[in-house]
Amino acid sequence: MTFLKVLEKEFLAASQLELQEPMKKYMKNHFDFFGIQSPNRRAIFSKVFKDLGIPPKESYKIEILAMMNHPKREMQYSAIDLAIRCQKKYSDVKDFHYISELLATKSWWDTVDGIAPNILGSYLSKYPNEIEYALNYFMASNNMWWHRSCILFQLKFKQKTNQELLFSICDHFSANKEFFIRKAIGWALREYARTNPAAVYHYVDNAELSNLSIREANKHRK
Repeated sequence: MTFLKVLEKEFLAASQLELQEPMKKYMKNHFDFFGIQSPNRRAIFSKVFKDLGIPPKESYKIEILAMMNHPKREMQYSAIDLAIRCQKKYSDVKDFHYISELLATKSWWDTVDGIAPNILGSYLSKYPNEIEYALNYFMASNNMWWHRSCILFQLKFKQKTNQELLFSICDHFSANKEFFIRKAIGWALREYARTNPAAVYHYVDNAELSNLSIREANKHRK
């Protein structure tokens, strides 16, 4: 039995009808839910992973993408959890288009914000020669979630952040009127300010950013 089928069986058994509508409403009615809160979902995933182990190298991408295409959001969250674990074992320089498909499947802020820093970021950290291709590929598209991913992929890089690249990406998208892009710019800058506040606040004070981006970037400014 596949990882998806075993997990689906466990999720169905744990589903709570009274949580389904509130969870769906929170996500602006974009997705359906089993009705399982995050701690319980993670516990169920961990149990299934312990029982089944990591999927084989030759089939893990198919398995993860099938989970991402499942109609229930909890399965999509678990697909990301599984993808993170598989990446640690199977990471390959040829993974970019698989990762871009993960980002483009059932896209919303919750999945993209899990994939961009944890999977795309990890991939580009390991294969920095792919950064230029990846960013050009995403920026040339009309996919807003790929654009958000360009902004957020360095979110966990800390001292390894390419500061010049981060600021240039923020400049590139600074005139974008999309809420999720403006919010991402502020978030990325705020996070990097934990490592280099002087550089970030100098940039914020001199760049042409939206008010939303500035508010988000300055949220912890003293």
